[in-house]
Amino acid sequence: FREKLVDISKPQLMLNNSTPQYKALRWISDTDEVSRAIYLNQNFTDENTLHVRQRYIMAVVWFSTGGENWDEKESYLSDKHVCEWGEVLSGVLFSPNPNRIVCDNEQRIMLLSLSSNNLYGTIPDEVGSLDQMAMFFLGGNSLKARYPNLFNLLEGNLPYLGNFTEVFFFSTWRNNLNGTLHGKGLEKMKIVENIVLGSNNISGTFPEEIVHMTELRLLNLNDNNLIGTLPPDLRELRHLTELKLCCNGLNGTLPSSMSELESLEILDVADNSLSGSIPSSFSNMSVAEVHLKGNNFVGSVDPFCKQDVPPQIFVTDCELNCSCCSNCL
Repeated sequence: FREKLVDISKPQLMLNNSTPQYKALRWISDTDEVSRAIYLNQNFTDENTLHVRQRYIMAVVWFSTGGENWDEKESYLSDKHVCEWGEVLSGVLFSPNPNRIVCDNEQRIMLLSLSSNNLYGTIPDEVGSLDQMAMFFLGGNSLKARYPNLFNLLEGNLPYLGNFTEVFFFSTWRNNLNGTLHGKGLEKMKIVENIVLGSNNISGTFPEEIVHMTELRLLNLNDNNLIGTLPPDLRELRHLTELKLCCNGLNGTLPSSMSELESLEILDVADNSLSGSIPSSFSNMSVAEVHLKGNNFVGSVDPFCKQDVPPQIFVTDCELNCSCCSNCL
């Protein structure tokens, strides 16, 4: 089997009996009747090769994240087709259920959801070989240390999932994910629409390259350790509806170009170290929810109040002048 998998896992990992890769290889070689039948009959058609490769990848995920202790494990490591491992919800695609695999018409995994499922440890690099993945949900677990990053979004101690070129929703909220955001990877991934990396330990500066993710609709980096300033020119993010950057260490001012984000509905920059005044051009926005508290802004925040429709939720510091705030702290 190794020759069918050498582009997925490093050979030394498959030969080391302490690794998840070794355990997954032994499983498909010795236990998995589906893979064994394909091997014994040397029936490695394109379809069967894909089947074996995906079974191996998901077995590596299982052994890397304590699969025996998952809350929902359904048919994992069973003789069922890998597309049937997990809960099957007919006709429903966009749903981060705790245990879900969805495949396309060619039986390639396109959605993997293991959110809030008692995963611990690390998600292995092998997941990056699921190159048709469109949605990836892993929030609410105990993943930490080495962690695969989406299209090289993260670096440092974090491995690479560089083949996820078609992902449009990536969620790993509330884990122990660390590392820094990698601008070069962001620059290449213009198709991504939603990134949820809130409540982790991501550090470093906010990468300017994020402004080139022109299809981005949701960016949630709340509750991390980001520092530095926001990019001065945000105009290319014309589809962005939610920008959530609360509870980091960002400084500098809110760039005036933010007023050109015509789709923006939620702006949350609370509890950072932002300063300066609110640009008068923000009166041209249509933001329904604004959170500014816990910063060092000065003067009036009334440009938001002068929108055609003032924000329905507007939370800021009490010492700032605000004629339409719903709450001050």
